[in-house]
Amino acid sequence: MAVASAAFSLAACGPDDPAADSTGSAAPKAPKATAAGEDHNSCPTLAPGHSYIWVSNVEGAMNNVVAREAKAACDPTMNEGAAYHPVGTVKTYTLSLSAKITIIGEKGPETRGATQGPETGIAHVKSCADPDGDTWDGGQAAKSKEFCYGQNYYDVVLDGSTITEMTEVYGS
Repeated sequence: MAVASAAFSLAACGPDDPAADSTGSAAPKAPKATAAGEDHNSCPTLAPGHSYIWVSNVEGAMNNVVAREAKAACDPTMNEGAAYHPVGTVKTYTLSLSAKITIIGEKGPETRGATQGPETGIAHVKSCADPDGDTWDGGQAAKSKEFCYGQNYYDVVLDGSTITEMTEVYGS
């Protein structure tokens, strides 16, 4: 997948590229941003105590995150950021009621309460992992107005199998 992304990105920089100037050179592209909103053209490094997961769905009373561990692959010479991929078996993680969830919104990163308020972080996670509502419990409905980046990868802090912090990550 990363190879295909790299090939597509390279192919998009030719003279037919609408971003090219009159000499045929592509205009500089904006640098990739991490979920924390910092600009980086390099590979991300996990902070101590953090790991990546790929979310399959959210179940139960919006407090069980079903996910697989994820790994990042990155070539810093490509300036494309990381490509993530799930590894290992599916696990169920409990979401702490006081967890801080940072999601990628339409205007960039947004920090939301895990389960408090009308626009909760876990509702975003669930809506984006299952936009068609196939795994939604009775009485629940997918929030169609959620902006979903589309990859469902998160940088998480775990206390055992409990998620205490969750940050959606960009990937190429």
